[in-house]
Amino acid sequence: MAHALSEPVKQAGNGRWSDFGVRLASAAVLGPIALLALWFGGLAWSALIIVALIGLGTEWARLAGHKIFTPAAFLLAAGLAGVAGIALVAGLLAGFVALAVL
Repeated sequence: MAHALSEPVKQAGNGRWSDFGVRLASAAVLGPIALLALWFGGLAWSALIIVALIGLGTEWARLAGHKIFTPAAFLLAAGLAGVAGIALVAGLLAGFVALAVL
């Protein structure tokens, strides 16, 4: 049985700066979008947060090795999006009730 840290991890590229261009382009696109959503507030900001959470959840599932595009994952995502929609429209208490029912 091999130990988890028996072999050193190989780094791709030239260290921390290998993906700097991609990160800079991402910040150049997402920064103004976030500022506009913050400027408009309310539903625009909440929608941005929901989209960001969907992206984070998808990335986490991909990193954890889970299959993202399955019927169960789609139903869960649709249910959570519905709960978020209820919370946005009807208020936070209604969102918690919908989450408890889900």
